[in-house]
Amino acid sequence: MGKKIIIFLILTILQLNLKSQTCSVCSISINQFDSSNYTITSGQTLCLDSNAVFIGTITINGGVLCNKGLINPKQFNFQSGTIFNYTNISLTSNLNVGANCVLEIKDGAALNLNNATLSLSCGQIENNCVISVIGTINVNSGTFNNINLINSSVLNGAASINNSGIINTN
Repeated sequence: MGKKIIIFLILTILQLNLKSQTCSVCSISINQFDSSNYTITSGQTLCLDSNAVFIGTITINGGVLCNKGLINPKQFNFQSGTIFNYTNISLTSNLNVGANCVLEIKDGAALNLNNATLSLSCGQIENNCVISVIGTINVNSGTFNNINLINSSVLNGAASINNSGIINTN
């Protein structure tokens, strides 16, 4: 009986440890205020921890952005790669999720675009919390899964949204 409890505790700890390592393999780590310029290429991961506030320039060209901080960049370029957003990304420029791009808004996180357009063309968007766009969302092709909430001034496109949440258009 005692061995079963010890094995259960070890497995539980390992499972919790694996869940907490979502941003564990980082090529570049930001843990404070940062206004630098970063280009993330294939094989690289840029991680922002919970203390990070980023206002510089990010270019994602085949790499991974893992955000647990606050991103309010002066410039944001998403050419290819993956974004895992666990907290908040706020943009004032257009965001195109094109071919070879994956954008995941995790539970408890938000993507905010102000006076901008979010376009999906051949990429993938997974929304598990909030996408708020003061502007337009264009869903032209690709995969868009909404589990929670989308707020947008305008929603256009020829492709579909797999929706099990709420979509508000103003």
